[in-house]
Amino acid sequence: MTDEVVEVILENYGDFYDAGVNNYNLTLGAVAVDEATGAATVKMLFVEYFTELSNKTGEGTFGPVGTANLNFETFEGIKANTYVDAIELEGQIMGSGYIEMDATTEETTVYDGITSGDLTIKKEGENYVIKGILTTLKGKTLKVDWTGAATLDDYSEAGGAELLSVKKNVKANKHFSSAVKFLKK
Repeated sequence: MTDEVVEVILENYGDFYDAGVNNYNLTLGAVAVDEATGAATVKMLFVEYFTELSNKTGEGTFGPVGTANLNFETFEGIKANTYVDAIELEGQIMGSGYIEMDATTEETTVYDGITSGDLTIKKEGENYVIKGILTTLKGKTLKVDWTGAATLDDYSEAGGAELLSVKKNVKANKHFSSAVKFLKK
C-alpha cells in the first residue's frame, strides 16, 4: 500500500486559550491505495500544538503537553513547544489524533489519539519538512516523514464572531477541541 500526501494545512489561531502562546492546528491528509484491490483509504493526522507568540510559521519541535494534568477551566499548563496529547474522556478521544476512513463509503475505520512522541515542523524555503515518531492510545506507532508545500492559514488576528463563539464554547465545555477537517474540498 502506497501513501500519497494530498494536503497539509497549518492554522494559526493566535493566543486562543489566553495562555501566552500561539495555538496551531496541523492537518496532514494522505490517500493510500491498495495495489491489489484498488481500494483507497484516507489517512489523516491532526495535531493541536503551541508555539511562542512571535512564531508566525508554526515551526519547532513539539512533545506532549500532559493533557491529563491541565486545568481545563483556566488552561493553565499550556506552554510553547508542546502538543495536545490525547486522552479518553467519557468514552471519547479528545486531543490530537489519527483517522483512517474508506475513501468510497467515507466510513471511519480507525480513530485513535496521539499520546506520546516528538514532532518537528521546519520551513525550508517554500516547503515544510514534518518529521516525527508518534504513539497512539492503542499503541500504534506513526512515522511522519514529509516534505512539500503546505497551506498556512493565519487566523491569529481574525477575532470575529465565529472565532469568539468557538472560543467561548471550548472554555464552557472545559476541554480542548481539535479541528478535524475531512478532505472534502
